[in-house]
Amino acid sequence: MDKPRFTLVPMDALWEVARVLTFGPSKGYSDFGWREKDICYHADAALRHLVDHLRGEVLDQESGLPALAHAAARVMMMLALSLDPQGTDRQLSRDSTKESA
Repeated sequence: MDKPRFTLVPMDALWEVARVLTFGPSKGYSDFGWREKDICYHADAALRHLVDHLRGEVLDQESGLPALAHAAARVMMMLALSLDPQGTDRQLSRDSTKESA
């Protein structure tokens, strides 16, 4: 595989994701506290932001930042957790989405 071409990454979108990631710590959350959550937690949040956007809420009510940037940040967190060889206990399993009877 060739070297990754980072110039293909849309920098304006990446900028918005970085703004979202900066917002959490400004509220008192730790910089990397998201690593303590499992993938399902982030998937739920990403989907909520996607649905908000699709329903016309372009900007997140709390942060004032784009709902899609919040969703993208959560998907990036999910990707980071899935790439972490030590993070297998935080992976989404088929059984973790089933409700208890």
